[in-house]
Amino acid sequence: MTTKRLWILGAEDSEMDEIEWILQTAGETVLYACVGADRVTQDNAYQTTSVQWPPNMRIAESMHNTLATSDIITVECKMAKDYTFPEISQRIDHHGIGDFGFDLPPEKYREASSIGQVLLRLHEQYEFAYEPRKHGDGYRHYLTAEGAKPIELPEEFENIAALDHCLSAAYKGQCPGIDLRLLISQRVRDKARQQDQEDIEVLNDINGALVVITTVLSQHGHIYDGVVDLRNRGVIPEIEEASWQSGIAVLLTTPPKEGSLDRHRKVSLIGASMDQVNAFLANDFCPELTAKYGYPFRGCAEGYITPKGA
Repeated sequence: MTTKRLWILGAEDSEMDEIEWILQTAGETVLYACVGADRVTQDNAYQTTSVQWPPNMRIAESMHNTLATSDIITVECKMAKDYTFPEISQRIDHHGIGDFGFDLPPEKYREASSIGQVLLRLHEQYEFAYEPRKHGDGYRHYLTAEGAKPIELPEEFENIAALDHCLSAAYKGQCPGIDLRLLISQRVRDKARQQDQEDIEVLNDINGALVVITTVLSQHGHIYDGVVDLRNRGVIPEIEEASWQSGIAVLLTTPPKEGSLDRHRKVSLIGASMDQVNAFLANDFCPELTAKYGYPFRGCAEGYITPKGA
């Protein structure tokens, strides 16, 4: 019996939607990673306990036979330790240490991103290429291979890959082939769709958050070289996006989720340079935080405040 590929997709977002469309268009078989009966979210994608067919797929054979006879590839998800599941042949991800794309620099964002890894897995003899469009803004993006017809990629592919792998670097112009105006426009459209808002509402929130950042910066300066301290200032809509777009790094506090037994509060460093992330991890500032981890190429890091008496 011929072994086929089976792709298990993690949490839904703009990139994962595009990955699903690419795979189904290519005739590949797709499943959703789930916890119980619900598709995973960003918070629990690495604790998968079940899988489901997408609503638009109807497969003749049973789920058991499909899993038993397939070459299984996961995309930004992982099975829970106590979940018995067939062997995974390949993991596509770039968020954790050891993932293929984790340590790749911004100029390698195509290969590093999950959508880029999926494309290269589908067309293993190909490489990425791009060129400026002859008419209009932006670039034309291709998969190319010697002796083979180039495969032109969707116009938004490059932006999706850059935003996924290294958002901060993309906004700083460190990702070759990216048109910054188109990048920001796509980002705003995606956020508006996800949040059921109009584009102008998202833009107004970003501008309002930028006013907060610049006001605190002018009144209180930096907590560390170039980092603005916004901890304990409540919820500020689109504050992270304002940090990414402005290039001004901020510190934010995230309280425990409602109903969570974990009382630890998370502090996030957003929109940072590699030097700022490395300084945070080296305890050059915020040394009181525990369990620090970060992604220098992606411009972000986190740590935790241990509650008193814990």
